[in-house]
Amino acid sequence: MPPGWQWLVPDDAPPPEPAGKGKRTGGWGRATRAAIENPLWTTLGAIVGIVGLVISGFQIYEALKTPPVELEVASVTLDGRQSVGAEVTESGGPDPVQTSVEVTPIDITLQNKGGEPSLITRIDATVVYFRQLQDCTGTTPAPGRAAADYQLKVPLHDTTLAEKSITTEIRFEVKPDAADRMVLTLGPDLQPAYATAPMVMAVKLVLVHDDDQRKEIGTVSVVTTAEAAEAQIAGPLTSPEAGRCVADNLADLNEMFAIQATRSSLLDRLRSTYQRAAK
Repeated sequence: MPPGWQWLVPDDAPPPEPAGKGKRTGGWGRATRAAIENPLWTTLGAIVGIVGLVISGFQIYEALKTPPVELEVASVTLDGRQSVGAEVTESGGPDPVQTSVEVTPIDITLQNKGGEPSLITRIDATVVYFRQLQDCTGTTPAPGRAAADYQLKVPLHDTTLAEKSITTEIRFEVKPDAADRMVLTLGPDLQPAYATAPMVMAVKLVLVHDDDQRKEIGTVSVVTTAEAAEAQIAGPLTSPEAGRCVADNLADLNEMFAIQATRSSLLDRLRSTYQRAAK
């Protein structure tokens, strides 16, 4: 252009638009902004926030509501039979002989409803009844004493109770929200090796767990010398004073059965044997 062309542009003319940027002609920007600013979206956002707070609060409440440990006793049964290792010593005889004795195990099912493992560290037992019954078969007593590997050993002086309270240290864990079985054996610390005179006892059991919490199992009544009980049941009950022997044993068992307890099926069979013989 010739020099001085710029003087041809009027003073009130609008400035030229920058190159590459056209002027917006649509209403999309205004529509988007209006939609975002709509009160409906604000309300929905608030609702979502409240729901999130409620869910978080509920989760916290559930976590606080579930105790770390909640140990429960689901069942106690005394129906099985188990062999326990034993060492037999005879007076003036050779070295001790390794053998086994038959026992009725205490089968306990435990359930932990808490959120953490439960660790049982001790068993406290209290003997509430003990008797050495008589042998009504007339069998000649055999020599020898047996020391069996019971988990709960009841101290005796010959055939009388030496101590009523027993404590045994253990480690038994029940996982959270799970059930598990604990099997215990109970018997005298020293017993006749080949006896036919049954020993019977009723014992109250308590499990100590997790910072000295105590869970009562209840009282269990068992024959602790199973072979001796089986010998009485098989009979015949023909001792010189069988009538008196049966009556005395039955009286002892009737006293024992007056105690509220979970009883072994072997103990029930033994009592039934004496009841039939007493008729």
